[in-house]
Formats: sequence, structure tokens, C-alpha cells
Amino acid sequence: FALVALAASIECAHEYGRHAGQRWPRNDEFKMLLDLAKDNDELNQFDRLQKLWVKTNSNSEGVTYTFNVNVGEEYPRLVTIYWKFGRKPVITNVEEDFSWVN
Repeated sequence: FALVALAASIECAHEYGRHAGQRWPRNDEFKMLLDLAKDNDELNQFDRLQKLWVKTNSNSEGVTYTFNVNVGEEYPRLVTIYWKFGRKPVITNVEEDFSWVN
């Protein structure tokens, strides 16, 4: 019984803050974000980014990634990256995420 309760609490913690259409980012997606964040004035000020969720939208020209990331004691950030096929991905927007606040 104790193992079932522990597994349930881990799953609840894992789902915390998740919105419709979001999923846990793959390692290569999060590495892309970390690499781009090094050159972003708003994101490179934080010691560490913790991955939460990602939502992707794609069309024939490219892919848009919207990451929800923790940045420490501050409000989480929504980071949008656009990767046009045949080019390098770029961060197009960074904003505070207040969606989890009641």
C-alpha cells in the first residue's frame, strides 16, 4: 500500500502546473532551450532553468515550441522558440507565466 501511495504522490507532483496540450520535454528539446538561453539577456541572468512542460505546434515551414520553465524564486517563464526549417532556432518571446496563480 505504501508503494502505491508514493507512486500516486509522485504522479501528482509531476502533473502539477500542466496545461492542456503540454507534455514533458524531450532531452534534445530542453538542450536546445538551454543553448539558446545562454545568449538571451532575460534568461541568462538565472543560475538554472528547470524544465516543466512544452507545447509544440508545427506547419510546413517550421515548429514553434512554448516551454514553461521554472527560474528559481521568480514566477515561471513561458519561453517561445521558433525553428524555421533550414535555419537555426531562435527565441521569439519570454514572459512571466501567471497562469498557475488563482
